[in-house]
Amino acid sequence: MGSQFWWIYDAAAAAVVLVCIFVMGKKGTLRSMIALVCAGVALAAAYGASGAISNFIYDNNIRSSTIKKIEKNLEKDTFNEKLAEYIESLGYGVDVKATKLGETFFKDGDIDDLIYKYVNNINGKKAADEAEFKEQLHEGYAKVIKDIASKELASYAASDAARMVLEDSSSIKEFGQLAQDELDRKPAAELFADEFTAPAYRKVIRYVSFIALFVIIAVLAFLLIRAFTGSDGYVGAVSHIMGGIFGIVFAAAIIFVIAVMIRLYVLMGSNEMMIFNKDTIDSTYVFKYFYDLVLKM
Repeated sequence: MGSQFWWIYDAAAAAVVLVCIFVMGKKGTLRSMIALVCAGVALAAAYGASGAISNFIYDNNIRSSTIKKIEKNLEKDTFNEKLAEYIESLGYGVDVKATKLGETFFKDGDIDDLIYKYVNNINGKKAADEAEFKEQLHEGYAKVIKDIASKELASYAASDAARMVLEDSSSIKEFGQLAQDELDRKPAAELFADEFTAPAYRKVIRYVSFIALFVIIAVLAFLLIRAFTGSDGYVGAVSHIMGGIFGIVFAAAIIFVIAVMIRLYVLMGSNEMMIFNKDTIDSTYVFKYFYDLVLKM
């Protein structure tokens, strides 16, 4: 999926480094230090504040509306019905009853084992290899969660929810139980929002706030420091060399900010765009290390 274009990222990173070395080398030691201090302050402040901002905005503006939308969808199409339809589509020749499937969520034990046992008991014979079935079952969890989320929520939130369920389905059993309460599905919607969709929304808000804060703080810091700092005057060879070295570090900060922008595009594009996808980035030699740092934000 566009992984042959990996070189674009490394070429862009190399271009940023060369430009920064040239510009900072020309400015000399003092001005390069000013730019580097501004970038460092902006990075640290934006990194620290963006997390708090994303949590505040999500908790106070997005969470409640997400819960209402999920609760509405759960009333239209229940989790059990969708999961039963998915299992029937696997070609095992079983007639899965949504009500019977729902009962397995209230039994003691691992939900994967319970569903596997139920499916095998339908026709009184082994329907599939256990490992194969459980792998497909996890894909079914992810599909159902994505179907529920995609009706009202942003596509990137639905896709990220499916990815999270594939990676960790430990919350599925509790959700399957709560979703069967016909009188009050709000607890199920709350779990859905907190466990499956909240991370995607928080990430998008954080990336956007990080970029905005970095630009604002960097400009303000640069203007403030420049107001109290004179010029280098004569810029000698040593000053040019030191400026170029500072330029390499400055370039690293800029590439990190670019990586945040790319991550935002990948997330909101559901990792399906030709160039803006993780497979392409993982194929790079240099840019992937900056991208991996962004993933840890």
